[in-house]
Amino acid sequence: MKTISLLLCVAILVFAGCVPAETANRLAALETELASVKADNADLVAQLDAADAEVSAKATAAKSTALDKQTVESQLRTAQQETVNAQKQVGELNQKLEEAQKEARDAKKAALAEAHKTCPPPETTAKADESDPPQKAPAVESKPRVVAWMYDMEPADMAARDLHRLQLIAFSTNSCPHCDIVFDLYESPKVAMQICTEFVPQWVMVRHRGTEQFELAERFGVNEFQYPAIVLRDPSSGTYRLFRPSEDEATLVRQLESERAALLLAR
Repeated sequence: MKTISLLLCVAILVFAGCVPAETANRLAALETELASVKADNADLVAQLDAADAEVSAKATAAKSTALDKQTVESQLRTAQQETVNAQKQVGELNQKLEEAQKEARDAKKAALAEAHKTCPPPETTAKADESDPPQKAPAVESKPRVVAWMYDMEPADMAARDLHRLQLIAFSTNSCPHCDIVFDLYESPKVAMQICTEFVPQWVMVRHRGTEQFELAERFGVNEFQYPAIVLRDPSSGTYRLFRPSEDEATLVRQLESERAALLLAR
């Protein structure tokens, strides 16, 4: 508006003859150029304001990112401390487990020592079957059998592989007063069902030293463990677990379940 007024004034002055026409034209051109410069300056100011807003936004975002990074680092430190605490707890639990295992081994040794008093290993010198005193002949051989026992290692191993089951090898001897009791448990309904559905059963009667059955017992460490004994064997890996069967039916069922689970877990 000021430029238009100035140009109008110049035009009046030119018309009145107060200002030369050339000077008036020059003044008009300068005024037009000034108006253009002002417009460009306004654009620059607008661009500067936009750039300033962008810088401010980026600064705010950078500050937020820095705060997020601090939060993440704090969470990471907390997680690391929790991991250290968990590792410490695991170490304490492992120590308690070792102590419990040692107590269990000691208890087993004490139980075996007590069992040894009434359940000695087979006779030191080999005897013919007919020379065994009648009172030592195991009654189990004359009892009816519910479980389809196998008697040779190789067929039992093959059957266990074919059926994808564990072998249950039951060791007995002719001088063990507990073997008759345990055999009755093997043939009881609950235990027999468990044996027939989960295992391939093999019966090993160890009468004398130097026999194939005695060597099989030695192979699994049964002669040190005493009789009666059960070996649960994984035919796929050859690993096994040796334990003394309980003379209580419910306890024996739990024994078989826990020992089977432990052997399968070790695969």
